[in-house]
Amino acid sequence: MSIEKVDYTINIDKETFETTTVDMIMDTTMEMEGETMQINQVMNADYSNYNDVETITVPEDIVNSAQEMQM
Repeated sequence: MSIEKVDYTINIDKETFETTTVDMIMDTTMEMEGETMQINQVMNADYSNYNDVETITVPEDIVNSAQEMQM
C-alpha cells in the first residue's frame, strides 16, 4: 500500500487541552492480485465526555477463555 496524501485537522480545547474534533482525508493506492485500487478515505471524529465513561465490566468467563493474539 502506498499513501499518496494525508491531511489532518485536529481541534484542541484551549482551556482543557483535550482534543475536540479530528478530520482526516487520506488517499492511498494498493495493488492486489495484479489490480490497482485507489482508495479515498474521509474521517470526521467528535470527542466528548472525557473521564465520564461508566465502569466496563468484562464477564469472568470471557476473561478466563481469552486467548492472546499474535500481532
